[in-house]
Amino acid sequence: EKIPYSINRYVMETKRLYNVLDNHLRSSKSGYIVSLADFGLIGWVDFAGSAGVDIDRFPALKAWE
Repeated sequence: EKIPYSINRYVMETKRLYNVLDNHLRSSKSGYIVSLADFGLIGWVDFAGSAGVDIDRFPALKAWE
């Protein structure tokens, strides 16, 4: 059963966290050096389309992906 409140809450929290990550990537001085954090996040970020989140709204995150 789909629960609209739960879906909306998850999508809104995902967008909030993507925004935090996007801002961090824009200000990062490490460039494109891969770290352990990248491996931890890739599955979560890759799930954006399935969650209904438009990753194009987060240009630095899209470039990282």
